[in-house]
Amino acid sequence: MPARWYLVRHGETEWNRADRAQGHADVPLNDAGREQAHALAKAVGGMRFDAAFTSDLSRATETARILLNGGAPQPVVTADLRELSYGRWEGFTFADAERDDPTLFVKLVNADPDFVAPGGESFQQLMARVQTFAERTRATHPEGTLLVVAHGGSLRALAVAMLHLPQESFRQLRLTAASLSVLEVRERSSTLLRWNDTSHYQHPLHAPRAARAANTSAPLPIIEDAGLPLSQAKGEGVQSSPFPFREGGQGVRSEATP
Repeated sequence: MPARWYLVRHGETEWNRADRAQGHADVPLNDAGREQAHALAKAVGGMRFDAAFTSDLSRATETARILLNGGAPQPVVTADLRELSYGRWEGFTFADAERDDPTLFVKLVNADPDFVAPGGESFQQLMARVQTFAERTRATHPEGTLLVVAHGGSLRALAVAMLHLPQESFRQLRLTAASLSVLEVRERSSTLLRWNDTSHYQHPLHAPRAARAANTSAPLPIIEDAGLPLSQAKGEGVQSSPFPFREGGQGVRSEATP
């Protein structure tokens, strides 16, 4: 039997709301983020996870704690699942980054694969540590139901690695706060069953502002055996993040706009 990995992006933070780069900064969930996590916990309340993993940053660990409701399994906390580091730019808005270093800002806007924020981490470094997590976890948990709680950047990198996608596809993926994605994982291959599902946002106040603007349809059941077609995934139509490599918005398109 293949394993099934439930990938959850952490709930909203005040820096998400202010559109600031978070990276390795330990920014906690805000009240809306906790409500989002509780909404997802209610939707998956019948699930029994065989193992759980979370980034060591508090916005992820708190989301995991809410989802597991203080019960088993005890999540494994790992820095391999951290967001991409933005170094000195952590806490910056789009406008702050442009003022700080206009030349580097151009690389950011153009989604240059060699972009590295001052004192930060490259995309290749992010991919390497996420790949380490993926290989280790696939070897130790070839079967079972796993919960993985992390960040927009690290989870998109994980999807790229597990699905053997071109690395350029990272920038075409989007993840909303407290969204659910599901991978079926075999020894040498993985299948995407669900991506960026936010159908648990039954009350509009639970949803991030970009998802509220997307005019989503009625909620779908969270748990099902069949995969959810990407065209039906909730959270589509939201605006791009102004930082192509960061998680502050609900994902990125190939073109970056202020």
